[in-house]
Amino acid sequence: MPIAAQDYGLTLSEYIESFISGLDSLREENEKLKKQIAFYENDFLKSTYEKHKYNTIDFKDSKGISKSIKIQSMQDVYFVLTQIIKV
Repeated sequence: MPIAAQDYGLTLSEYIESFISGLDSLREENEKLKKQIAFYENDFLKSTYEKHKYNTIDFKDSKGISKSIKIQSMQDVYFVLTQIIKV
């Protein structure tokens, strides 16, 4: 059963305006998320992933502990980079 504007105490034009406003908010959020993804999926990360994908990388974390990880995604590359940095 479709939801009627009257169910919300709105006229049809108010309901449509509210709906469109919600779509605009979703578009803005979508653009914000695209920018955040672009920040993390930069050329360096992409090329490093392509160079090492499906290989196991041995590394030492920031505490000097030896670790290894099989690179299966860009997140794995990002994980290694965050682990090797001493702060």
